[in-house]
Amino acid sequence: MPANIRCFVAMAFDRPDTDAMFAVIRRTLKSLGIAPRRVDRIEHNDNIDQKIISELAEADLVIADLTYARPSVYFEAGYAQRQTPVVYTARRDHFREKDDDPNGNLQVHFDLKMRNIVGWSTPTDLTFPKRLTSRIMKVIAPIIKQKQVQLERKKQLDDFDRLSLHDKRVMLVDGAFNHFHRLRYTITNAGRPRSDDDSRTPVKSPSQLRAPGFTAVKTIGNTFTFVAFQVEPNITVKLAERYDILLTFPVYDYKEPFQSDEALSQIREHIITCSFGIGGLSRLSKTIPQLRAGELQGTLQCELPYDPSRYKQPRAVVPRQVTFHVFESSARLVDFENTLDQRFKSR
Repeated sequence: MPANIRCFVAMAFDRPDTDAMFAVIRRTLKSLGIAPRRVDRIEHNDNIDQKIISELAEADLVIADLTYARPSVYFEAGYAQRQTPVVYTARRDHFREKDDDPNGNLQVHFDLKMRNIVGWSTPTDLTFPKRLTSRIMKVIAPIIKQKQVQLERKKQLDDFDRLSLHDKRVMLVDGAFNHFHRLRYTITNAGRPRSDDDSRTPVKSPSQLRAPGFTAVKTIGNTFTFVAFQVEPNITVKLAERYDILLTFPVYDYKEPFQSDEALSQIREHIITCSFGIGGLSRLSKTIPQLRAGELQGTLQCELPYDPSRYKQPRAVVPRQVTFHVFESSARLVDFENTLDQRFKSR
């Protein structure tokens, strides 16, 4: 069980029975690997109200003992309950009204009477620690799961940040290549610096790529999909200007969309850029004014016509939907492959 779970305990102070019960609660929490926090037992130099609020904000769990109906306990429980689970406890004789208690200081107030309160009779009540343990285990089960996810996430980010730039590039290119290869896209180095071989020759493995990027195409029915993937140190204004040129002069050959026997009705282009810099999305937006914010995180979109007549082809104009996908932060780069699966699994 994670040892970094914190529990704030709100209860009446300086009462023999409640102080003794705090010792019981503290032992129970520690046996579960949970750090107990009671504000009068914490050394600090803060305003007491500010300290309580900060402790509640940092708590994963709150135990509120309603014995003696302390107004501060009710306030702290209500404040915490907005976002933190609260386990209520109380001395058993507080579960019923008393004729000799006109101020209601020895009963649970009406607004919490319907709660499933863990009762105790005396500090030596042997059933209380067992019941409290059972309740806490039920309450913290999702908290433990969430913390485990957070720890795994932190490890992922730390492992990624420790990689060299070369290894990060390799990981991203391999991930993108394998994704589109599984989806049966035809992958080439089109648009990259040419060598003696034809840059449009299909690539069958990442080792054949000459640079950290590739293009991929696929036609399904009447939709032609084009993908340009790159890993860049930073999305500069100069790179954004190159992308702007792609909107006018697509990388793919004008004949490529029309190779299928189906009548082409739309073209979808995806310019995917993984960058180790910051602010790339903003630079793209400022450099290419026709782009607008996409529905998905880190995307910009525009619609343009694809007019084959400019290539002297007797074909009808086809609508182009162009989407720029930008991945910059470590968190986004670590999730890169999962994001591709979500965005392209049906294409």
